[in-house]
Amino acid sequence: MDKKLEELEDEGALRTDELRTANRILKAQLEMLKEQSELINLAYDAIIVQDISGTIMGWNVGAEKVYGWKEEEVLGKHTHELLKTKFPETDKAILDVVLREGKWEGELLHTRRDGREIVVASRWVLQKDKLGNPVSIIKINRDITEKKKLEEKVASYTRELENRVAERTRELEHVVSEVAMDAAKNKAIFESIGDGVIVVNEEGKIVRINPRGEEMMGVKAIDLIGQPYTKIALEMENGESVPEAERPLYNTLSQKKTVLSQSTYYLVRKDKTRFPVAMISTPIEIEGRIIGAIDAFRDITREKEIDRAKSEFISIASHQLRTPLTTLSWYTESLLSGREKLTPRQSEYLTEIKGATARLLELVASLLNISRIELGTFSLESKVIDVVKICREIQADMKTTIKKKKLKIRESFPKDLPVMKLDMDLVRVVFQNLFSNAVKYTPKNGFIYIGIERVKNNLIIKMQDSGCGIPKNDQKNMFNKFFRAENSKILDPNGNGLGLYITKTIVEYAKGKIWFESEENKGTTFFVDLPTIERRKKPRN
Repeated sequence: MDKKLEELEDEGALRTDELRTANRILKAQLEMLKEQSELINLAYDAIIVQDISGTIMGWNVGAEKVYGWKEEEVLGKHTHELLKTKFPETDKAILDVVLREGKWEGELLHTRRDGREIVVASRWVLQKDKLGNPVSIIKINRDITEKKKLEEKVASYTRELENRVAERTRELEHVVSEVAMDAAKNKAIFESIGDGVIVVNEEGKIVRINPRGEEMMGVKAIDLIGQPYTKIALEMENGESVPEAERPLYNTLSQKKTVLSQSTYYLVRKDKTRFPVAMISTPIEIEGRIIGAIDAFRDITREKEIDRAKSEFISIASHQLRTPLTTLSWYTESLLSGREKLTPRQSEYLTEIKGATARLLELVASLLNISRIELGTFSLESKVIDVVKICREIQADMKTTIKKKKLKIRESFPKDLPVMKLDMDLVRVVFQNLFSNAVKYTPKNGFIYIGIERVKNNLIIKMQDSGCGIPKNDQKNMFNKFFRAENSKILDPNGNGLGLYITKTIVEYAKGKIWFESEENKGTTFFVDLPTIERRKKPRN
């Protein structure tokens, strides 16, 4: 009996030790679970613990914030019935994956307590006991609703951007195609132009020459590309080089405007021969900035030959006309001198004949001067002359008309004005044309002012009248050959439009300048600045 009792006591003691050990383990596990629970509650994600059937066993603070229910409200309820879960596939299929692989990840649609539907990124992890039997599933859900919205916006913007890029690409391809077509057209036009063309950049360096330009100048474009345009020799009619400041390209680049050559220039070929050209330069402008210029030049050899032949014909015809006209004028003046008794009608007819003959002689003289200028036979010969004397001789020739119109002539001649070395014919032509115009277009009782002075070595002439003036629209053409202002045609129908052209041509030939100021119905003032000269040679052909 005692032995049995001892055995029972030993067994009781063993059981007691086992219970104590189990109690310590349980306490440790409870402490660990408590720590895990606190850690779970610190998580921002919703963490739900459910059994295999889906009943909620755990619900952290993150789940309360995501879904709106407190833990005590959801324990014991079915997870997917509570959250109205929408699966990408069946619930059973997902559970099979978890049981087989121990985990699953994907996106689910859940409904919050307030009825708002949210998207969650869900991760399921299977929990097993010591024997390996499934006991629970931990679900970690993160609200990605805003992220999904943002991703959708980004995707939408991306699609829109891609569509715009595709559309813009199509437009650019179309533009590129059109640009290529235009470039091909422009190249064909550039290479087929019958005139020579030189293209320079804003620095005045040659960037392109068309085939016709190469042919005309006897050069290859490659030899001039990158060189300044001044490498192309350009001469005046007398063989002197054209100063850079007078070249059309220089003025186009500096003044930013189209410039047409006013004089005949000669391009010098590579073999030193030359030919006359008409030139026009046009700026290349982009958004208000000049990036270069185009200089087009045309060989006018044929035109010069025609002009020369015409001038020769005019010269010959004028010479032939001058003798009979002079004879006619002399006989008419003799008949009107009073030595012959004439009836009033005969006197009237002879007076008309005298006037017409005088006009014809004036025209012949003008034509002869023009032919000399254009043929290059016009020359200037310096001679010491009395300018005032020549001026008064011109006035004396027209005293009858001056007296008839009662014109007042005012002079301003310095008493100490010295004699000057000038071409007498040149000075006479200037005074004759300017003074006769002033007399012709000044009304009765008007005035004419003549000023002469010497400034350094230059003769300055000022011719002012109170006549009809020059209309503003006509002023730019006043020095053109055969041009007459509209109001002058009414006052003098018999004018020929050559006087000012001749005056300007010979003044500029003598390196002088002529210009005017005028206002219609108030009068006109002409100014001439004429340097003293040495004998000027005839220009070479």
